[in-house]
Amino acid sequence: MKITMMKAGYGDCFLIETKNNDGLPYNILVDGGTGDSYDGIEKNKDFILSYLREHKINLIVLTHIDDDHIKGVQRLFKDLLKNKYKELRLNIMKVIYNSPYATALYLKKAYVKPQKIEYKISNGNISATSAQSVEQLLCNMDKLTDEVIIVDDKEIKSRMNISEHGINIKFLSPSKETLEAYYKQYEIDIRKAEKNKVDKAKGNISKCKIMDDYKDTIEELKKKTDCEALTSYNRASIAFLLEEESTQERVLMLGDCDYDIVEKELRDLGYTENNKLKLEHVKLSHHGSIGTLKNSFLELIDCNNYLISTDGKSYSHPNKKTLARIWDNNENAKFYFNYEQLINKIFINALEDSYRLKCEKYKFIGERNE
Repeated sequence: MKITMMKAGYGDCFLIETKNNDGLPYNILVDGGTGDSYDGIEKNKDFILSYLREHKINLIVLTHIDDDHIKGVQRLFKDLLKNKYKELRLNIMKVIYNSPYATALYLKKAYVKPQKIEYKISNGNISATSAQSVEQLLCNMDKLTDEVIIVDDKEIKSRMNISEHGINIKFLSPSKETLEAYYKQYEIDIRKAEKNKVDKAKGNISKCKIMDDYKDTIEELKKKTDCEALTSYNRASIAFLLEEESTQERVLMLGDCDYDIVEKELRDLGYTENNKLKLEHVKLSHHGSIGTLKNSFLELIDCNNYLISTDGKSYSHPNKKTLARIWDNNENAKFYFNYEQLINKIFINALEDSYRLKCEKYKFIGERNE
């Protein structure tokens, strides 16, 4: 299994390359980062379009509708609808996305099914309007479905979980309650956007902003057990467990999810403090913010490698407290960042060099997005 953690600004964009039991590739793109990381300074556009010229992407998972996860994909889909990229568009096999349309359909809300039309893409940083744009682009690409991911509906979960010749994906979030809360907030934000009452520079993601805790030491932070609330959009994030049978490697991709929901699903799968889930990597939720991370979740997993995707320039991610809580549970844990300069920002105290050495820039074989 090869994981490419792209530089995605304050967002997420991952390419996971696996092989099934027949040795055939199964490639997964998880989110698309910010708009600027796609076609601005990071130039993920060049990486992704070049990749599509040579490979299929079997699955795209859009975890939730916040701009730092879907704005880059919005611009990718807009590019793929251009005639010059028509052949590349054919290399995308399936997209999983809890779109406003599919969510409304599941919740029995009134919603007009998108039709193929020429659509002006919103450039504002409003998650709800970006969600509409992505929905319309998927419709134009014939990739929009009526299906949703929801884990406390057994019928849907059994149908949506993926098992393809040794590539297994089990979805662990969201729940029906969080899906309902997301859609309620989406309706509010759309109405505000239509009345031009939303700050287009910030959008609703600014609710997540918190002060950093980098002046505190790891030892001080280990003693703290508090958590932070998540927005309704974050709590509705798709999270999943990916397994590659041929190597027996597993990775937990958590988007911006609520750890409590994932913990419940893992316990339902039979994992306990005495029967831990062995993982090669965990992509920490919400860019390493503390969120709802509790010891009860950490005690269910056996993992030494944690991925943190953020440039740290917005919203004070990650929390140093997150690293402290994980180290308190597992002193061998290592943290991998897609922006190396963030490590020095977090560890400003020279006395913490022993912890700093457990953090490094994430590198992957054949790295091409520097």
